[in-house]
Formats: sequence, C-alpha cells, structure tokens
Amino acid sequence: MKRAGWLLFLRCSCILDTFSHFDPRTGFHTGVRYFFDKEEPSAAAFGCAPNTNHIMEQMLICLSLALIAGLLMSRAAKAVRLPAVTAYLLTGLLLGPFFLGRLELSRFGVGFGSLAAVEGYGILTQVALGFIAFVIGNEFRLSALKHMGRRAVTVGIAQAVITTALVDIALVALHFARPDVISLASAITLGSIAAATAPAATLMVVKQYKADGPLTKLLLMVVAIDDAVGLVLFSASYGVANALEQGRIDPMSVVLEPLLEIALSLALGAAAGYLLNLLEVYFHSRSKRMSLSVAFVLLTVGVSLLEVEVGGVR
Repeated sequence: MKRAGWLLFLRCSCILDTFSHFDPRTGFHTGVRYFFDKEEPSAAAFGCAPNTNHIMEQMLICLSLALIAGLLMSRAAKAVRLPAVTAYLLTGLLLGPFFLGRLELSRFGVGFGSLAAVEGYGILTQVALGFIAFVIGNEFRLSALKHMGRRAVTVGIAQAVITTALVDIALVALHFARPDVISLASAITLGSIAAATAPAATLMVVKQYKADGPLTKLLLMVVAIDDAVGLVLFSASYGVANALEQGRIDPMSVVLEPLLEIALSLALGAAAGYLLNLLEVYFHSRSKRMSLSVAFVLLTVGVSLLEVEVGGVR
C-alpha cells in the first residue's frame, strides 16, 4: 500500500487540470464540462508515434521512474521527520505536466508531458483506490460499528457540511465583492468540492506510524463515509448552481442519482465481500487467499466502472 502512494499525484494533477481550465468569470459550465468530458489520451500525448507498443513502453518507463523517484523522496522526507505521503505528493507535483513535464522530457521517461498522459493512468488510479477501500473496510468490525458507528456518521456529515458551508460563505462573499472574479454558480460548486478528501493519504499516514486506538478507528470510519457525503453535497450544489445558470432545477440529478449510486455501491461491496467470504474457505495458503482477494478487488472495481440504467437514471 505504501508503494502505491505515488498514484496520489495522478489525482492531484486531475484536480489541477480542472482548475486550469476553469474560468470563474465566464464559465461554470466550461470547468464542469471539461472535468467530466476529458478526451482519451492519444499517442501524441506521450510524445511518441502512434504505435501501441511504443505507447506502452513509454508508460511503463514513466511509471517505473515515478515510483523510484517517490521512494527516494520518501527517504529524504524521513530524514526531516515528514510522512512518506508528503514525499509522494511532492514527487507527483514535480513530475507532473506543470513542472518537469514542461521541459518535454517525458519521451525519455522523466515526468509526464501532458494532462492527457496523466489521464492515461486513470485505470491504475481506480484500482489503487479500490485496494485502499478494501484495506479501510478490512479495519471495520461489527463491534466497532455498533460502538462508534453513530459517532462516525455524525462526525463525517458534520465536517463535510461545515466545510462546504464555510467555503460557500467565503466564495459567495467574494462574488458579491468582486463579481468579475467568480460567478455565484461557481462559488457554490467549489464549496462542495472543498469537502472532498483523499482516503489514500489518511490511510498511508495511519499505516506508516502504526496508529491504533479509538480515535484511529473513528477516523477510518469517517474517511470511509466521506466520499458518500461529498457525492451528495456535490450533486446538491451542482443542481443549485445549474438552476441559477439555467433557471430550472432537476430533482433527479440532485437527489435520486447520488442516493442511487451510493445504494448500488453498498450493494456491490456487500455482494463481493459475501462471495469472497464463501470462496476463501476453499483456499488455506496465504498466497492463494491473497490472490483471491486481489481478484475480487479488481472484479469489484471493474464492475463499479460499468454504466447501468435504473428507472431512467444512468
């Protein structure tokens, strides 16, 4: 898990990508549309000829050098008593398209030359997040859920709602003070984005320092439900912002879609966990059980990426 920490940079680069194309003066729709409608990476994105084998070679070289750089930076971070995840994030920013990537060294495997090249590793990011979710879920016990479940839900909802409210207030105030800087719709949407957190960073710090205890268990539960709360807040904020822009609100996208997505996610996770528990009794060696767990994580991530339509909701 520690060695997958450099993948945090991919997520960080995607966020920077969104804001670099987000014009607060003219475009609530420009930024959001770009976020959801990115183009697939091409051969030119990696600075190479349109050859599949060459693209894969380039991706593997960049991937391996990024991993090595992250590990070396983690040793430097340890010398100054910083968490390893800080080194991974810093390495990702340095190797990203806004720093070393601008030097056009990606063809030699140094850095990522474009945002499309970063998007080419999107499936790896999804798989890494799948393993992170699996590890967080593995920390849960029914006894802990009964003891701290209510507190975790309360803290998770409270911290996300309070964060969104405070950022919304600040940005809405900025809008009224300087309407040429940011629109009201953009201010409302950015407030909900502020509530999102990265579970990978939290989990890596907990694992690195071998933290354990009531507070750590509560923290992991809060992290687990944070994405669900953030999804609901973003959908609601996006619906309000869209209503301000177009003069109408779509209850389907504001309420039903996020709740349906959360319900389906819980059902998929429960079904995968139940099947894994049934099958692992047939395997007794640690290696086979680990292989089975990896297979189920990959299966669950793959199924979660499928698009389904339920009652007209996609």
